[in-house]
Amino acid sequence: MTMKMKPTAEAWLSLEQASQALGLPWSTVLRWAKAGDPRLPAYRFWDDSAPKHGSYRFKQQDVAAFQTETQTPEPAPPAAE
Repeated sequence: MTMKMKPTAEAWLSLEQASQALGLPWSTVLRWAKAGDPRLPAYRFWDDSAPKHGSYRFKQQDVAAFQTETQTPEPAPPAAE
């Protein structure tokens, strides 16, 4: 008998939490979310606490991947001989 793995809960970050984790102004992260920037996927949701226009949230793993991508140093160009 095989047992199925129970899906793990995904951790979500608010716009403010994502901008703080990235060290960027929230207005920059909001602009990227509205533009649908593929480097940092944003998910729009509506609920009673969200304003009329909705709000954005981000998967914690996407924010971590974006941080890793942007903090990886570029390889040094080959030395000229």
